[in-house]
Amino acid sequence: MTIRQHTGLLVAMRFSKMEGPFCRSCATAIHREMTTKTLAGGWWSPGSILFYAWFTLIANLYAHSKIKKLPAPTPSPTGVVLDPGKPVWQRPLAYVWLLLPLGWLAMYISVQTQ
Repeated sequence: MTIRQHTGLLVAMRFSKMEGPFCRSCATAIHREMTTKTLAGGWWSPGSILFYAWFTLIANLYAHSKIKKLPAPTPSPTGVVLDPGKPVWQRPLAYVWLLLPLGWLAMYISVQTQ
């Protein structure tokens, strides 16, 4: 299974992925973290807005459907099982992407009122 993260920078982009055989708990934790970071930082370059952030979120949505089918975690040989944490939409960083259209709207209003 592969879980992806995309960060759009003003003039560049950064792609990350984590691959491996995961238990359901660990895959959920990694999926939630990387998807939240993509929602927060994936929109800040033109290519990201048009394509890459969307591709990453859709790929993670597909990965999420596979994660739900995984068996419940069993005791790990290493003893490490990640805590899934809060769902994506209960994390404040998941809403940072709203700043972009709100910023555009604020600029549009300020230009129109001058």
